[in-house]
Order: sequence, then structure tokens, then C-alpha cells
Amino acid sequence: MMSLKVLWMLMDGGVSLRDIDWKRQSFSCFSGSDAVDFIVGLEDQFISRTTAVNICQEFLSDQFLELVNKKEFQDHPNAYYTFSTKASGVHQLATTDPQQEEEIQCQQSALHSINSVWLNQIADAFVGGVKLADRMRRLKFYPSCFVGSDAVSFLCVSQNMTRYEAVEVGQQLMDMGLFYHVTHDHHFRDDNLFYRLTSTTINRTTQTHSKISSSSIRSGSIISSSLISARQVYEVAQLFQSQVPLADRRHRLRIYEKCFIGSEAVDFLSRNQNLSRHEAVAF
Repeated sequence: MMSLKVLWMLMDGGVSLRDIDWKRQSFSCFSGSDAVDFIVGLEDQFISRTTAVNICQEFLSDQFLELVNKKEFQDHPNAYYTFSTKASGVHQLATTDPQQEEEIQCQQSALHSINSVWLNQIADAFVGGVKLADRMRRLKFYPSCFVGSDAVSFLCVSQNMTRYEAVEVGQQLMDMGLFYHVTHDHHFRDDNLFYRLTSTTINRTTQTHSKISSSSIRSGSIISSSLISARQVYEVAQLFQSQVPLADRRHRLRIYEKCFIGSEAVDFLSRNQNLSRHEAVAF
């Protein structure tokens, strides 16, 4: 495992901070589970959550972390901590060691590349998947926006996340400039709050869809009449789950629980989505 000094440098530059109010004070902090998730997710380190908690507790004991609302370090989304002023000394020490500095830069570069590619993929799915609609709140009209809790549900289904993880990813997408709260009053939350895609996001998506649609038609794609968005796939998937019959089935003396037959799924897609059987198989 990398040294604690290098691990600390990565953590200080990689854990996302959020603003919270606690006992009439404002803090720029992170949650215990954020820190543990970050350490566990470090490439090629294979650190367990228990070890990550112990590492964070050591940082806390050494006063590199400060408590906000808990008396000890906890792997919990509602346990909050801040980076202490003592942390600046770690940065100064690290820069005097060329080997450690190189290790930090390599790790940060790798993490940045992985996170950027992953977030861009999620961003593309998110823009096509969230349901935009004209909405009203307290007699005020908000055109073409989406609800925070709906977006969280979409991320949970499409990316196989927990709701807490979806909120974290949604905030990162918001920080990327993908969307904003309609009155600029809130961060991304799993709540009945309205958010709107930025004009830059809409323009980029329109251009991308135009290119893909043209390419699909030229190449004779089986779904050449229109580009299927992530939201359409999500809606069909929900319908698919509710209407394709599941049953325990026997095949060659083995029993397979709660499964469906491929031909029945193709029948369903052909009937409900007006697709040929060949198109249904591809879908």
C-alpha cells in the first residue's frame, strides 16, 4: 500500500467537499463514507472499508481531519469532517520528496482520467435519460426542467447505484456545469427540487444526436427512423420488467428460478414497441 503521506495528499485533493450548516456555523466538509469510498476506490491499492476507516481514524488522531458533528470517525453519509489547517504542512513536506511528489502526480493523473471518462459517460446517459417538463411551484412557471428525486431514481436504475451514490454523482455532474438549480439556491438533492440543463449541455447534446442520427441512417441501422434516448430505454425497461412473465422453468433436468424466455421477450417488444423481430432482438 502507498504511504499514508501520499494517501493523504490524494485524499485532500480528491474528496468532494460540500457546504453544510451545523449549530449555526457553516462548514466546507465531506462525509465519512465519502472518504472511505475514495480510499477504497484507489486504483491497484485493494484497501478494505475497515482498513480505510482505520486510516481515516489515524488522520483524525493526528489532527489532519477535524470533527464537525461526530465524536469519532464513522463510515456514514451523515458524519461530517473537514481538512484541518495542519494539512498544509503535509503538502509542504511532500513537495520536498521528489519520489513521493512523482507518485502523487501519477496517482492524481490516473484518478482524474478514470473519473473524467466515467463521468462523461454518465453525463451522456443522464442528459438523454432525465425527464424534462414544464413545471409550476408556488404560482411560478419553470419551463423544461427535471425533478431531483426523479434524476436520482434514473441514476439508480441506469447505473446500478444506491440513492446516496446517485446524489454524489449528480452533484459531480452539477459541478461539471451539466445543469443548475432553477433559482440557484440548492446543491443537487434527492428531493422535489427543480433543475435545468445548461444551454451548453443542450447545444452539445443536439449536435451529438444529429451526428448519430445521420450516421445511423447512412449505415442502414435497424432503428434508423429515430435515435433511441436513454430515457426511452429506461421507460421500456420498466415496462419490460412489469409485463414480461417470470417463472421457475426446467431445462435438461435443472430448474431455473424466476426467468423468462427470449422469444416471449421478443414478442413483447414487437407488440409494444412496434418493432420487427430482428429489431426487437437488437433492442
